[in-house]
Amino acid sequence: MQTSTLTPPDGHASLYPDLQIGPEGVAALTWFDERDGNQEVYLQLFAAGDGALAPTGEPRRISHGPADSIGAYIAWNGATLGLAWSDYVITGDGGHGSVTSSTAQFALLSGSG
Repeated sequence: MQTSTLTPPDGHASLYPDLQIGPEGVAALTWFDERDGNQEVYLQLFAAGDGALAPTGEPRRISHGPADSIGAYIAWNGATLGLAWSDYVITGDGGHGSVTSSTAQFALLSGSG
C-alpha cells in the first residue's frame, strides 16, 4: 500500500478528500483547503500504475469565491471528470457581511485536467 502526503503541514486545514480512478490509469483527487485564507476546492490528477500514484502536475485551484467553497465530489464518465461543490454566498456591506445562502457549482474537465 502506498500513502502520500499531498499538502504540506503548513498550519492550514486540507479537508475531506475524494478520490476516483478513471479510465486509462488516471486518478483524480479533490478536497477543500484553507491555504488561501478561506476554504477553496482543489484538484490533483495522478497517473496510476503498478499500485502507485504519481502526480501529473501541481494541485489546481478550482473555486475562486470570496467565501468558503466546500463539499468537493468527483465522478468519471468515460474520459470526462465531473466535479461538484458548494459556494457560500456573502451578503452585506461595510465589512459586516454574513453568509445567507449557498450555490451548487459543477465543472466538467477532460481526463488531462
